[in-house]
Amino acid sequence: MLSLARGEEGALATLRERHQRWVQTLIGQFFRDPDLVEDLTQDTFLRVYQARERYRPRARFRTWLRRVVVNLCLNEQHREQTRERWRGPGLEAREVAELAETAPPLEARLLRREGGAELAAAVRALPPRQREVLLLRHGEGWSYAQIGERLGCTEAAVDSLLRRATGALRERLEPPAL
Repeated sequence: MLSLARGEEGALATLRERHQRWVQTLIGQFFRDPDLVEDLTQDTFLRVYQARERYRPRARFRTWLRRVVVNLCLNEQHREQTRERWRGPGLEAREVAELAETAPPLEARLLRREGGAELAAAVRALPPRQREVLLLRHGEGWSYAQIGERLGCTEAAVDSLLRRATGALRERLEPPAL
């Protein structure tokens, strides 16, 4: 991993050769669909590559890699559960996938409120990073530090994204001034 961070050619291929089968086995404990196992394996090594500059060898590489794999699998399970909750008469697969991109606990609370459907639609219309920060903070109760770690940004950047998201929601939902 340190070689990858230094930009050495072939380092990612070496990591993949050494750990791919182990990663697939671990993902296989969560899912039986071979196509999904392959997709999540690819996502795992994409995440490894994306984290190359932030990686700090505080523990064994496999310990860190296990956390990456488990997080991906848990996120996928969450998406599957969300798709099932939203699946219903009249919903197309595309609509279900779009709804699955938002945090269902917050959206469900919004939909129960008066005007909640409009607010839920406004949340879905936010840019992806703003929506994710808003939903992680208010839907899941994550701290700025946790959100920053997940998105690979500073707490100040999380604060900025959250402020822009809430500003955009206010703008979209407040009635125009006469």
